[in-house]
Amino acid sequence: VDLGAGEFREIWLSFDVPAGARPGMYAGTLTLRHAGGAREVPVRLEVLPIRLAEHPNKALATYARLGRGGLDRGRILRELGDMREHGIRHIHPGVAVGYRMEGGNPVADLGEVRDLLALLKEAGFDGATVVVGTGLTALARLLGHEDLGKDGDGASLDGDEAFARAAKAAMEALARFQREEASGFRLFASHLDEVFGSKKLLAQYIRLSRAVRQVPEVKLYITFNTVRDESDAMRRELDPFVDLRCNHGYTFEWWLGRGHTMDDYEAELRAGGDEAWFYHTARGVHWTPEWSRIVN
Repeated sequence: VDLGAGEFREIWLSFDVPAGARPGMYAGTLTLRHAGGAREVPVRLEVLPIRLAEHPNKALATYARLGRGGLDRGRILRELGDMREHGIRHIHPGVAVGYRMEGGNPVADLGEVRDLLALLKEAGFDGATVVVGTGLTALARLLGHEDLGKDGDGASLDGDEAFARAAKAAMEALARFQREEASGFRLFASHLDEVFGSKKLLAQYIRLSRAVRQVPEVKLYITFNTVRDESDAMRRELDPFVDLRCNHGYTFEWWLGRGHTMDDYEAELRAGGDEAWFYHTARGVHWTPEWSRIVN
């Protein structure tokens, strides 16, 4: 660990507890060695007499930054194996369609997507739902559009036939890849995140998603929240441009607390023909480890 003097960093330790481990308190020491010496720190680990059930109607997914470079193949396979052991069956791997200019025209490149799915197959993720980035924000910037990101709404995309053509060709390539090379997976396309953060962000998402909808085979995924009742109107606006919804879990509980029910949400999903996920962030300083265990 490259830790400079005066620098603070959280370092997480993971312990693989054997399935047959006897409940009780286990003790040991952690030795921290550095250029100036070493320090031993006592570690106590309590193994509880419980086993988390694999419920057939519960499927766990995770976000994993596997497509950002810097990770070797062996490490990615080890991490994917660890995810599988902990019940992860679906994944948002941070991999997107790429683009390059050829003869003055943008061309889609699915190389990173293809490589990642090969690794997922090797790691036993057959049948997984995989969220793939469309890369349309990068495509738009490649074509000179700058009103994208958290502060823009993408209005400059309206009427840009070059963008629409390139986006359609990319999504046709993604649909063809799904049919011919990725039949063991369910692919969903996505761009942006938490699109109820502002009206501009939602408008930008819809503009990019209209480009995807030129190819109906490609299904869309997005995250959003239900912080306020105003989110109900925003979900109606979003509905034509999402097939797999991922609702921020804590704010969904607040939505239920305001008098809504699971039956209400099921009716909304049926009307839109959508599937639904929920996400609770796994680590942070905002809640206790006990609450994360309850959620999981």
